[in-house]
Amino acid sequence: MSAAPIFTGSSSYSKDLQNVVARAVSIASLPLNQLNDDKTTLSKQTDEMTTIGQKVAAVRDAIDGIGQALDSSFDTNISDPTVLSATTGPGAIEGNYSVLVGDAGAYSTMMTQAWSNPGGAPKTYKLWVGTTSYDITGADNSAASVASAINKSYGDKVHATVVNVGPADTPDYRISLQSVALTGDTLDLTDGVSLAARQAAGRPAQYEVNHSGRTVASSTRTVSIADGVTLTLLKSSATAADVTVTRSTSALNDALGKLVDSYNAIGKELDAQRGAGTGPLQGNPVVSALTSAMTSLATYSSTGAFSGLRDMGIELQKDGTLTHNQFQLIGADLTNSAGVTSFFESFVSAAGTVLDSLDNPTTGLVPQTQSDLQAQTDEVTHTIADKQAQIDDLQQRLIEQMSAADALLASMEQQYSYMSSMFSAMQTAAQQYK
Repeated sequence: MSAAPIFTGSSSYSKDLQNVVARAVSIASLPLNQLNDDKTTLSKQTDEMTTIGQKVAAVRDAIDGIGQALDSSFDTNISDPTVLSATTGPGAIEGNYSVLVGDAGAYSTMMTQAWSNPGGAPKTYKLWVGTTSYDITGADNSAASVASAINKSYGDKVHATVVNVGPADTPDYRISLQSVALTGDTLDLTDGVSLAARQAAGRPAQYEVNHSGRTVASSTRTVSIADGVTLTLLKSSATAADVTVTRSTSALNDALGKLVDSYNAIGKELDAQRGAGTGPLQGNPVVSALTSAMTSLATYSSTGAFSGLRDMGIELQKDGTLTHNQFQLIGADLTNSAGVTSFFESFVSAAGTVLDSLDNPTTGLVPQTQSDLQAQTDEVTHTIADKQAQIDDLQQRLIEQMSAADALLASMEQQYSYMSSMFSAMQTAAQQYK
């Protein structure tokens, strides 16, 4: 919209004509001013929803952290760490285990004779794993090509490497094979006849858990002795090694602390939207919906050994905030570790459902509200553009009309001045002849 002065006239009434145009444009712009105010309001609401979305994401991160802490917050203690090592994962619970590693097992191995690299077309060799054979054809007949072909096609059964057992100036290249599994199957590579210079059959690993009297054979040194408890057998031992799995509540308490902080942060943000003259979402029903969803997390109840977050040290205060008592969780975990795990598994699942209703990209309340606000903003923006075009057109037409009127007035003023001067001269002349 043009700024005053709208045009420069030459008549004595040009200022008045400018005021007429300015007033008409100002009146026509009143709806445009309101539309611009509406757009500013929508922009502030969009920014606020972005902030709230970030705080919802922080709550989700905290909930995910609780789930991760359940799986990773176990410590293992091994009486003889040279015999075996232990890791924990999903499903682990506190417990004590006695593991006798009778045999750590061995891999079957084979080394060929000095490798001959015949020319011509690539030959087809046979790889033998026990009594089963597999055809092997390399890009050529070199040891490197044949080993590469073995690894590419049958790397899940054997690992092939090329070794030089001779000096650098007179190399003696050979193919070395090792089984992937701990097995008694012998390995061989043949070209009509065996090419093996040395073979050694492996054997499965053997172990016994908790003095059960049952020896378990395994084709791998990594074995699972309970849900979430995995051992790596390192060496044989004449005596059993004790494995103790205990939960460390520090990781879980840290995750709960983050939940409390993120919950209180979004609660503060929502409180700022309530009441007259407050945040940009004041009066928007999305505030109540978000508050209700957050409250459902804080008041979650279970039918298990622990009924709610209060039993875990998280308590809802009268002002709507959460507090966190770390010692409460430690005590609960000491008395019923499995119950703590069960409660939080249920809580994480329920919280995930609530958060999906808020931040799901397609159906979530926050993305939908943001989409609605964007649609309103786009509509107002288009309306502003149309209204501005109308005002610009009105302004241009008024300028043209007022310019024409000013030109006419200026012409009339010139004629009046000419006639006035002529009559004045005639009067002067008449006075002279009296």
